[in-house]
Amino acid sequence: MFDELSAKYTFPCEVSLIDAGCMTMGLLPVVRDNDFLIVVDAVDGTGQPAGTVVRFDPDAIDGHAAMASLHDLRLADLLAAASLVGYEACGVCFGMQVANMNPVFMTEGLTDPVARNLDTLVGAVLAELAHHGVPLAYADGTPLVV
Repeated sequence: MFDELSAKYTFPCEVSLIDAGCMTMGLLPVVRDNDFLIVVDAVDGTGQPAGTVVRFDPDAIDGHAAMASLHDLRLADLLAAASLVGYEACGVCFGMQVANMNPVFMTEGLTDPVARNLDTLVGAVLAELAHHGVPLAYADGTPLVV
């Protein structure tokens, strides 16, 4: 997702793309330095087919295992911890349902259902940015209208 966005689009200086890997408390400075976060992650247990894109507010996943991230720390947890030290930010989560949380054989790359729907996930993130008034453009500078 990070590679797709950074290769095909340009963003104004007030938008930062960060490939954070796993969500950790090391991201507290990101919350400190930003007003709004869009987190994109793989999710499991949504009850939807693999490749389905879901959007939810951080608080909507509290206590709902179906919307749990594949990583230990959720955006809601990060925002709550940040609030304790005086950092305030809002956010939204986009996730894509994985095909198999516990594969017998580990492989590198995306499964077919996830790869087929990557453009849908990218479009959802771009639409969220546009909704917040972010001017969007392709990598060549051509304006993007979402």
